[in-house]
Amino acid sequence: MPSETITVHEAQGRTTITTRQGDQVVVDEQHRTLTLQDVSGNRIEMGPAGITITSIGDLTFRAAGTIGVQATGDVTTIADGAISQRGQNIVHQARESFTAQAATAQLVADGETIIRGILVRIN
Repeated sequence: MPSETITVHEAQGRTTITTRQGDQVVVDEQHRTLTLQDVSGNRIEMGPAGITITSIGDLTFRAAGTIGVQATGDVTTIADGAISQRGQNIVHQARESFTAQAATAQLVADGETIIRGILVRIN
């Protein structure tokens, strides 16, 4: 590999590898972080607090198998636009309570629809 293809800079426990186009890998031993950043601004930072992935555009996960998400704390999903889920079957299950709230709501099924509970209140 020609030496002008990448630049390696080491200073105060920090090693930065920069490609000619501006993509970077930064290893910061003092802060115990590893950062990958491309010239567009997409970034992956790994460190003691966890992993942060920042995308300037779409972020897509693809797997030939299962994608699983597990957390010992909460899982929060926030979008300025719509959140869509689609699958052969969708199951939402809560151990304590389940709340769905919106300005308007609609429950539609092409087959049998069951609403069951000890007490079912409508209005």
